[in-house]
Amino acid sequence: MPESDFTELLSWQWFQPSTLKSFHWDSPFFLYLIPLVILLPVFRWLFHVRFRQKIEIGTAVPKRDFGYYLALLRFVPVGVFLFFLIMILLALARPQTLDSAVSKKVKGIDLLFVLDISESMMLEDFVPNRLEVAKSIVSDFIKNRVQDKIGLVVFSGAAYSLLPLTTDYDLLQQSLAAIKTNDLDTGATAIGNALGVGINRLRNSPSKTKLMILLTDGDNTAGNLSPATAAMLAKKFNIKIYTIGVGKNGEAPFGKTAQGITNWVTSTLDEKSLKEIAYLSDGAYFRATDKSSLKKCFGKINKLAKNSFTIDRATNAEDFYTYYLYWGLIALMVWLALKSSFMNNFMED
Repeated sequence: MPESDFTELLSWQWFQPSTLKSFHWDSPFFLYLIPLVILLPVFRWLFHVRFRQKIEIGTAVPKRDFGYYLALLRFVPVGVFLFFLIMILLALARPQTLDSAVSKKVKGIDLLFVLDISESMMLEDFVPNRLEVAKSIVSDFIKNRVQDKIGLVVFSGAAYSLLPLTTDYDLLQQSLAAIKTNDLDTGATAIGNALGVGINRLRNSPSKTKLMILLTDGDNTAGNLSPATAAMLAKKFNIKIYTIGVGKNGEAPFGKTAQGITNWVTSTLDEKSLKEIAYLSDGAYFRATDKSSLKKCFGKINKLAKNSFTIDRATNAEDFYTYYLYWGLIALMVWLALKSSFMNNFMED
């Protein structure tokens, strides 16, 4: 045994009440036997010494000299043997310290953004425009997700999957930042087809939670799949659709003329259709008329789009019974040595 370990073994800290209280005792039954061990000398006196045969001899009481006190040493072997038994019981009780570790395993969701990039998304009632604000807030939303697989579908008169479901958030952010309104033919909005593309991406996913977030500022004016039919298909595949209507109804600024005069165009939003999509797919509808309200929409969606998780509890136990076992062995060897010394009462044995 290394010297440092031996010094630690001989430390009196193992017998301090604070140390004993700090332990978790794996087999506490043995602790209840310790009082019986302490009472063994009493039992021995009751059943052996008290009832043994003896001859009464009357003698004068001697003066208690050094020899008298030296004779008291015959009780030392008994005390050492009792200490040995107590140490064995402490070792059998298995003193331990427990270190509990809790780990949380997060299971991400599958989430698809379906983003309208038609020309109307360039209207400037959001600064600098609807599309750039939407991209910025979607980017912030992605930063707060953990273990989610996220994809991107963009649409105007046509729809296509810009990025399949991925956990590569850097690539996702790059793809999102590169989106422009001239990426697709403009002049129409194919909401139903865009949802259909998203359903194809999500339908075979094994995830228990599958979501689409549709951001648009118009109504369905193109494509061969109606938004309501797409929503019912989504529900069949356990896909919820959260719809967000972007922008205000009425006049909205859209660039400037050569003379620096602001152009104003009429913006309309088919809220009824967006509400129907959300209702048919067990999702939810949100309305955003400015950047602040769009942020609040995503805040609410963030609470709804919760990750599932499992909690694993692991407990590491460090045993200290060996210290008491060593003390017991030392006490046993000391007791055997004392048995053969002048301290032993050979008349009693």
